[in-house]
Amino acid sequence: MSSVNDKPEILSHLGVGSGIDTTALIDSLVQAEVAGSQEDLTNKLEKFEAEISAFSTIKNNLKVFSENLRLLSTSSDLGYVGSSSNTTVATFEASGTTAAQTINSSLTVSALATQHTLTGPTYASTSNTVGARTISIDFGTWSADPTAGGGANMTQTVAGANASFVVDGVNMTRNSNTITDLYPGLTLELLSTTSSPITLKSDVDLSKAQESLESFVLTYNDLYLSLENLRTNNQDTENPGLLAGDSLLRNIMGTLRESNARELAGYEGGPYYLSNLGIKTNRDGTISFSNPDMLKRQFENNAESLRSFFKNQIQSDNSEIEPLLYSVADTKPGSYDVVKTGSSVTIGGIATSGSGTEYTVSSGDPNGIKIYVTAAGNTSGTIHYGRSYLTLLEEDLEAYIKYSGLIDSKIEGNNSRLKDLVKAQENLDLKIEKLYERYR
Repeated sequence: MSSVNDKPEILSHLGVGSGIDTTALIDSLVQAEVAGSQEDLTNKLEKFEAEISAFSTIKNNLKVFSENLRLLSTSSDLGYVGSSSNTTVATFEASGTTAAQTINSSLTVSALATQHTLTGPTYASTSNTVGARTISIDFGTWSADPTAGGGANMTQTVAGANASFVVDGVNMTRNSNTITDLYPGLTLELLSTTSSPITLKSDVDLSKAQESLESFVLTYNDLYLSLENLRTNNQDTENPGLLAGDSLLRNIMGTLRESNARELAGYEGGPYYLSNLGIKTNRDGTISFSNPDMLKRQFENNAESLRSFFKNQIQSDNSEIEPLLYSVADTKPGSYDVVKTGSSVTIGGIATSGSGTEYTVSSGDPNGIKIYVTAAGNTSGTIHYGRSYLTLLEEDLEAYIKYSGLIDSKIEGNNSRLKDLVKAQENLDLKIEKLYERYR
């Protein structure tokens, strides 16, 4: 039996004077023997390298898109714009924390809130002993144990005082110049006093909200079409895209499409959908903001529809029932009836466990909600817990783009296959070398 290193008999008789190009002949013989294996290896290497590059690009695009979602969710321009006739006296702006309302009010500021300030004696060094007694400070008052320097030499430099102002003829006070509880969804910032009234207004203005929606549609479509091109190569079914048939790409695109039909629960008057805002899904999977009038009509009917796209919330429609906590993992978005009868409280029909005036539900859809009830007697209301479209889509994408997430796992798998292919190439190169040795 001959070995791979044994030269075939016919080649041993082909000398220089034969006129035959033995080098070219040997090259042809070696190529004929390894061409199929080499082509298969080359194709696989190029395929996996291209897939690694493609999924790295997809991950980067998804991260940029997710960051854009987060930026959009910080918008406070949710259909209402506040204004002040004199911004040196006070500013009046939409906060985005809840649906605002149309306002036309007068404001007169008679006093600004001031912080209570105390100063003690000076010391020559930071290592000097100050004293070791007690001091108690409440807003507007203070007391101290004067023994051993515990407060005897402290001096009040600024007396604490509430802000005093008049809104539409009603006298009011607050302990801060930043006032968020006067009008829902609007923040009043007192800056100076005035003897004559100024005007505070809040009017419907959907222009910035519409710009945000249009920006979302544009970035969504850019992302979706980039994925579609990897799947179908510009709709050319005879020349499928680089990732045609890839299950991970299919899942990513499915996640995007399914988000457009998602129910947004936990907002008053809901649930809401993207279609309520004038956004529709096209046959090719892209979306379009085709009906701005729908946004306007829906907003005028219930401003919460717009907030369901931008903002998470947990709110109560009863001031005697205050939501304290919820669980992102366990609490299902929705609107839950709260009923207090005697010392018993239910949330969404499920009994709670109570501690003083705090009540927590530990099962069912409202699992994780904790509330504070100030009513001494019976009371009832509704807790609205909503997670916005932007938040939910961002969370969906996180599974793909996080460290060691689905895309990283895909890339890692391809890198592992590449290592195997590199080893296979090394073995084939060794085989080629031995074939040349055999034929020469």
